[in-house]
Amino acid sequence: MTGIDLTPDEERVLRASADAARTVRRRRLAVITGGVMLVALVAAALVPISRELVLIAFAVYVVSVVVERIAYANSVLVYKSVICKLLARSESVD
Repeated sequence: MTGIDLTPDEERVLRASADAARTVRRRRLAVITGGVMLVALVAAALVPISRELVLIAFAVYVVSVVVERIAYANSVLVYKSVICKLLARSESVD
């Protein structure tokens, strides 16, 4: 793609970085997830439901946040790798 020896993950992330709609979708999903959890907690406070259901809902939320953060951290690592390769390529051209 760029004449630089990129891994498949780096190629994928570099291609996806130009997709602004993807970033908007990820941001919207994060806001929706937080909003759903907030509504669930307010409903749990107003409606007498079992503690187990609240615990399950909270556990699902925590798992979704952890997955989201791991995906973000992995993307950052790949972006750093791509930047280093682009910088090395730029310095070799000079």
